[in-house]
Amino acid sequence: MRLFTRTALILAIAYSVSCTRSAGEKAAQDPVRITQFYAAKPAIEQFQRQADLGRQFLAARPHRIAHSLEVQESTTLLPSSTGTAPLARFGFEELGQALRDATFVRYCVVSLILFTVMSQLISTLSVYAVQWAGISKIQLGGLYTLNGLMVVFLQFPVVRALAPYRMTTALIAGSILYALGYAMMGLGHDMFLLAAAMFVVTLGEIVTTPASMNLVANFSTVELRGRYMGVYGLYNSFGWSIGPLVGGVLLDFAARRSMLLWTPIGALALVAAAGYWDLRQRLDRSVDRDTEESAAETAIA
Repeated sequence: MRLFTRTALILAIAYSVSCTRSAGEKAAQDPVRITQFYAAKPAIEQFQRQADLGRQFLAARPHRIAHSLEVQESTTLLPSSTGTAPLARFGFEELGQALRDATFVRYCVVSLILFTVMSQLISTLSVYAVQWAGISKIQLGGLYTLNGLMVVFLQFPVVRALAPYRMTTALIAGSILYALGYAMMGLGHDMFLLAAAMFVVTLGEIVTTPASMNLVANFSTVELRGRYMGVYGLYNSFGWSIGPLVGGVLLDFAARRSMLLWTPIGALALVAAAGYWDLRQRLDRSVDRDTEESAAETAIA
């Protein structure tokens, strides 16, 4: 096995070098290829230098290459408060535990709907504001600046204000704010109304984002938290990916009828709010509370 691995690496490097030299010889016979060859010459020379180093390494330490390609059994240690503990190996069985959690999967599906709504703030709003509402690109930049400033200055005060409440309460309230803000987008045909709608939508973003991640952490044990976060991240990415597709279809279908564009998007936000309300009835209060924030508030008091 080691001999086969070493031979394959040597042949691969030799073949790549020979192909490079062959390209240079062909370029010398064609004026167009001469220009292309010398334009790429620095990269080719760098590749040849790396190939030479590779051959030298193989000649000096062939056993190290073969050894590095073999499967190694090792134990990774992570620091902890009581010493060191072995890092658990990843396996599809552990990932399946997250997918077999029916309540968690229900939460992910509802969140996917909300992420699809969230993504309209980037793709659909930019087209609507400039081409339909008629504001300038500089004014559109002002809308997104308002969004960023609100997140920076209001995120922590809002999180602190919502700490005594259940996290599903924040998710329901944030989804309703999204629905209200997008409904206002349909009425907004000037900068003032669009800015007011952006204010409401950004409040929805500020309210929902921290609670959504904290609730994922409460669903799982410490050992499986990474698996749960990974599954939730897949739903997050998928929602943000299909959002522009949904917005594009609605833009074509609405044909400059603004309420026909934003009403279905607002309705999706209300569907997410209803889903979070249903989830609230299924969750234990201990899972639905931000225990770390509550403990911090108690310590400060």
